[in-house]
Amino acid sequence: MSNEFKLEYHAATIQHLGIGLYKQLPQAIAELISNSWDADSHNVEINIDYTDMVITVTDDGNGMSANELNNNFLTIARNRRLSDSTKDGVSGLSKSGRKVTGKKGLGKLALFGIANTVIVDSIQNRKKNSFMLNYDAIQESSSNIYHPQTICYEEETLEPDGTKITIQDITLKSLTPIDTLYESLSKRFNKYSREDFLVKIISEKGKVRELDESVFINSIRPKSEDIEFTFEFPKDFSNETSEIINILSNKGITGTIYTKKTPLTAKKQGFSILSRGKLASEQSVTQFQDRANDRFYDYAAGYFDIDFLDNDAKKDFISTDRQSIRWEADEELVEIKDNLNKLMGIIQRTWRKKRAEAKEKKAKEIQEKTPLIMQTKLSEEDQKIIDTIGSKLEDDNINISNTEKQEILSLVTQSTISYKKDNSVYKELVPKNFSVPKTVGVKIRRLREEMLEAADYVKGKDSFILTQGLLLRAMIESTTTTYLRQYWQEVNNNSLIFNQNNRIHNLSKESHVDGLPFATKYKSLILLLTHHGKIDRRRTNSLISEFDNVQVGKHLDLLMHDSQNFPQFNTLKEIWNCVAPQLLLAFEKIK
Repeated sequence: MSNEFKLEYHAATIQHLGIGLYKQLPQAIAELISNSWDADSHNVEINIDYTDMVITVTDDGNGMSANELNNNFLTIARNRRLSDSTKDGVSGLSKSGRKVTGKKGLGKLALFGIANTVIVDSIQNRKKNSFMLNYDAIQESSSNIYHPQTICYEEETLEPDGTKITIQDITLKSLTPIDTLYESLSKRFNKYSREDFLVKIISEKGKVRELDESVFINSIRPKSEDIEFTFEFPKDFSNETSEIINILSNKGITGTIYTKKTPLTAKKQGFSILSRGKLASEQSVTQFQDRANDRFYDYAAGYFDIDFLDNDAKKDFISTDRQSIRWEADEELVEIKDNLNKLMGIIQRTWRKKRAEAKEKKAKEIQEKTPLIMQTKLSEEDQKIIDTIGSKLEDDNINISNTEKQEILSLVTQSTISYKKDNSVYKELVPKNFSVPKTVGVKIRRLREEMLEAADYVKGKDSFILTQGLLLRAMIESTTTTYLRQYWQEVNNNSLIFNQNNRIHNLSKESHVDGLPFATKYKSLILLLTHHGKIDRRRTNSLISEFDNVQVGKHLDLLMHDSQNFPQFNTLKEIWNCVAPQLLLAFEKIK
């Protein structure tokens, strides 16, 4: 066997090489990581000298013999799925049984997208082989065969098995910062593991970033506190009877979708596809169908594992740059894509429903933590107003704290009729027990409602006094008139009406009650209540005297006829306290 290495290529491959598919460091490094996985490595170190612009990628995998370097590594467009097989004769698996990710045989060319010189050192069974590839020399070669510069050939060594790739003469203007490289590589595999496949990135200044089992999920998943919902396929869809679910499940497809409480940045939105643990299509909101304008995609991120894409050793559906899937290349893929799109539709509908429920729940929780709302007996109408405002405050475009939401809801509550009823001076004016039974006429009950409503709408003390005073007089007039008319004959028979000269006044018919003076009606009401046994006779005169002493008639007449003078609030309250008990007793007798 010749002690030199040979790179053999065809014109079509030169085109692949020339178009420079890999122009960025993360993509190129990802190909080397993929090779290390396929070589059964457990540890990979990526050392980057940012000062001298040199990168080395070292693994502890199986390594390669001189023969394997020539026939496998240096053979362009070699499909290892067809040529390699395990001891059991199964293709597409590594020596230890890993599902290999390499297939196109072009990954080695990725390095020439970022550098001119690549040095390969590989050790297997205590034999070391090393050579240097130079892009310019390959380009200058007049034949389809290029011989890399041999550094050592089948050299004895005590070093362990593994491979080291050194990248020199880097053509990039600058190297991707270690943190950015870490972030990019974290999205390209979900095979990282501290136990089985740990990748370290190390700078010349000693900074270390480790890629383990957590990094892939963390690269896609929002922060835990920001996640609103998580959808795992197929686990969360076990109750679905849809044929969509069955088709995708039978293809072994799995996936996870996260939705954030607030919109994701454009960079974080969308879904990626992996196959055999390696990125097959980069994260995109248009992965399955052009739905970029759907609001769901502003909140959603996730991934799907679709090994089916890469299970066929002969067919290749993944673009060389791993940015897209050639869905239309196969009828089964067309079906998968169509059903994935339908699955997203199911998830969207579920998301909208759950999101609406969550917002409603949160809005209710804010209300329950707002003391003013809980202390106010809100009417159905006012509660609807509060609910509407509360829902609006949960809009994603409104970025305010819960405390601020409570303050807004408190202000809204203060403007409701319910709050005004509970907190207006009306509550202090009218006795709490002053209610009108349903058996009493509509007019009297309506007067009480008017008092309630007027207390909410009038502005200014004088307006309130005027409104409430007039309504109070109307309440007294209406109650006494209704009561006396109902029992007018009994009033006559028992001489219960006295005129202003304190003489007995008889009624010839019921309607004459209407013309009696205001004070006469009230005094007759007291006498009739006494006659009906509602008032102790020993209290009759004192109640009549109280009416005169409080000057009920005078104050209420003044309110009606004097445009300049208003009785004081305390005066109205005194009148209420004077007449309310007797009016309530009258209600009991009115039918």
